[in-house]
Amino acid sequence: MKKTIKFLGAAVLALAVVGCQNEPVDEPATPVVPDEPTIEEPAEFVLRATLPTSRTILNDDYSLSWSSSDQLAVFNAPTGTADYSANLHFVTKVDENQEAQPGVFVAGEGIDVPFEDGVNYDWYVLAPWRETNGAEEIKTPKGQSKEDGYFPIGAQTQTGYNNSVHVSSADLLVGKVTNTRTPNVALKHLAVLHKFTVTNNSDAPTTITKLTLNGGENKIFGTFWIDLTADEPAIDITKANATFNERALTVKDGTELAKGESADFYVVTAPFTLNTGETFKVTIETSTGKQVVETTATSDIEFKAGSYNTAELSFDGAAPAPIFLDTFGTTGTYNKNNIITFNNDVSGIAVTWSNGSGSATSGYPTGGPFEGIAMRWSGAKAGSNTKWTGVNVNGNSTLTVSYDLVLTGDTATNIIFNHRKSGSSKWIKVNTTALTVEEKGVFKHVTFDITIEDPSSTIEFYVSSSAATTYAWLDNLKLDVPAK
Repeated sequence: MKKTIKFLGAAVLALAVVGCQNEPVDEPATPVVPDEPTIEEPAEFVLRATLPTSRTILNDDYSLSWSSSDQLAVFNAPTGTADYSANLHFVTKVDENQEAQPGVFVAGEGIDVPFEDGVNYDWYVLAPWRETNGAEEIKTPKGQSKEDGYFPIGAQTQTGYNNSVHVSSADLLVGKVTNTRTPNVALKHLAVLHKFTVTNNSDAPTTITKLTLNGGENKIFGTFWIDLTADEPAIDITKANATFNERALTVKDGTELAKGESADFYVVTAPFTLNTGETFKVTIETSTGKQVVETTATSDIEFKAGSYNTAELSFDGAAPAPIFLDTFGTTGTYNKNNIITFNNDVSGIAVTWSNGSGSATSGYPTGGPFEGIAMRWSGAKAGSNTKWTGVNVNGNSTLTVSYDLVLTGDTATNIIFNHRKSGSSKWIKVNTTALTVEEKGVFKHVTFDITIEDPSSTIEFYVSSSAATTYAWLDNLKLDVPAK
């Protein structure tokens, strides 16, 4: 079942049917930096950070505020120089009474802050401080390439309903102040915050387990490097280690919503503009099924850095299951038992893998850059392919095909989809998707319609890669009835 999204104003992502409400948190065009305190330098070096609307804990008025556990990544350099320090880990200050002072920060344990007598410094600040495998994600403040480190905005997890604690790990804020020994830094948001209120309007109680956002042509998630020294630091979609148009908010420990009950969910994305004609989708997954809500923009809609967008979604019940779905299983080696069909019946369906010089039924290795398991091509020859046979189209004369692609090798390739009536000698080429080296690591969601010549018969189809010396990955292959 496809639901239609309506956009009601450029600042609001209005996804569904029960209306929407815009509760913007406006940031000033230029953050206001409070006056530096006219006090002597403290024995313990202190950095103060202020925020346009703050962050981490959502208040009832939709503003945000610091928490006692917040941490900063800080760089400094003698004023006017590029002699930048390493990533200086700052933590929330605790006073003599062991009480936290949110918004006031000191160097973490073992951190030496470059701070020579009589020298003023330029200060570059990023929140939150993060590390991966014991190393800081941001290496330098310049943000010219992945060697400087990068900040991810990707898949997120919310614990329970109406909980925004996870926002702090993805809500990227930056700021700088120059020529001072007592830094008081005003930060600004670089990301976009969305709140989705989901109401259960189905006939039975249900538990919300996941919301998946798909920006269509827009890359709204990724791992970005950011120049903190720029006059106006910003997320640049062209400066990224990887970008994605789709990622999920997983909901843990949700409870049943009775009919008519609602819950709030929070997702952070990179800024983007939904241009005229582009489509945005949200998939609501629940314990009783899932439903897709989407819109095609009739005019350009901009989601600016620092904007806070609210939307109301209605879950009306599970969408019909697809005709055919292959998720390539969950572990190890692929075989036909990994196929999921509308009724979990794989009788009569066979899968054959060819590496261009020979073939075998099932049993090829899977894995890769997608969540879970994906199919990999690295053919010995061009034309390596995978073929599915005996797929029942249930009398439909048109089907919508969709799948996800990414190139991880260093050779461009084309991914080609062909189909035919079972037993026919005539293959029909339907779609070719180019994966270029320049787009290496970029997630592509491909969708198109095919015409079924004989809806009373089964069909077979194959997906092939045109290059031999490359790695291309495919996931979530689906044939479905076209949306109306």
